Amino acid sequence: MPNFRYLAKNMEGQSELGTLTASDRREALAKLRAQNLFVVRISEQTVVLQQEAPFAGLRARLQERKPKSRDFMVFCRQFATMMQAGITVLQILKIQAQQSENALLKERLRDIALDVERGGDLAGALKKHSDVFPQIVISMVEAGEAGGILDAVMERLATHFGNQHDLEEKLRSATMYPIIVSCLAVVVMAVMVFFVLPQFAGIFEDMGFEMPLLTRGLLAFSAFVIRYWYISIAVVIAAALALRRYLSTPRGREQLDRLRLKLPLYGKIYSTMIVARFSRTLSTLLASGVSLIQALELVEKVINNTALAGALIEARRVIRQGQALAMPLAASGLFPPMLVEMIHIGEESGALDGMLARTAEFYESELTFILDRLSTIIEPVMLIAVGIFVAILLLSIIQPMFGIYEMI
Repeated sequence: MPNFRYLAKNMEGQSELGTLTASDRREALAKLRAQNLFVVRISEQTVVLQQEAPFAGLRARLQERKPKSRDFMVFCRQFATMMQAGITVLQILKIQAQQSENALLKERLRDIALDVERGGDLAGALKKHSDVFPQIVISMVEAGEAGGILDAVMERLATHFGNQHDLEEKLRSATMYPIIVSCLAVVVMAVMVFFVLPQFAGIFEDMGFEMPLLTRGLLAFSAFVIRYWYISIAVVIAAALALRRYLSTPRGREQLDRLRLKLPLYGKIYSTMIVARFSRTLSTLLASGVSLIQALELVEKVINNTALAGALIEARRVIRQGQALAMPLAASGLFPPMLVEMIHIGEESGALDGMLARTAEFYESELTFILDRLSTIIEPVMLIAVGIFVAILLLSIIQPMFGIYEMI
């Protein structure tokens, strides 16, 4: 059926511009009159088939990226502000569906608004899109609707995602410099080994000069990679696939997660971040009325570490038997003593959510201090490391040249 675009006046004299579907022009006019609209102009829309642009599908998939912490922070903050101003949930969803910067989130909010308009609750509508909305949002919204404190819950969620976004930005800023320097160093070394050094090797061979061991080793490596590049690529791909397959198994994933906690420098940063996220998430859930067992189940998914998740599974089992949370966490040996002690104090005083919030603030401050200190140390360390590699490469070229000068 064709679409008709119209301009009409309502009973109050206001103009309305829109489209509707009808079998012909007469039916379209009848539908508009039934809505008490006076038609000023109406025309049938023509459909123009356009050839799809190259890579249009890929471009659309890239634009529909999954929402990040910042997107959920903005969503929850705006939701809480508008709800406190007296705007209904349905109106808030429609407004945010128009204003959201994330294309995928905007699309899902339209579907959620449609479900709510049909009479469904917000938590049930969010559950249908659990691939986009984190489980913590769904559970806390469900608790907020049941307790009539949805605006307060959204405010807590906004704070939660705001803190998570800050941590992610600090980590990204701290790792950006070493990643860039490492990539540049790899490029420089590859150019030297595969292009510059072979040119000098030809000169040395023509002069009949025996090159040092270091130079011969680099040249042998360069010649092998250039001549058997397909073998090198196959070995790298096979090793990557084998490692990926092993890490996809429960045993491999657990070993990797335990290793990440014990690495000298990275382990300290990673474990501090995990503990801060654990404390913040559990505090937010408990303050919003979620039960302790359900909150621990959600935290397992948020911390994204199988070793710690196993400890939380054991903690849930012990709590069902009537024991406290601090005991199984201390028995696991994976959680810091300070966190365990703060949880014990919170359970004894009946203010576990507040103690966890203070603990989260401490570990977030600790992580900020570690990253700031790392930022001041990493620059000279990276410069020294790159200087050593470049010196080795230059030495492999300069040393034979000095040998030639001695022969002369």
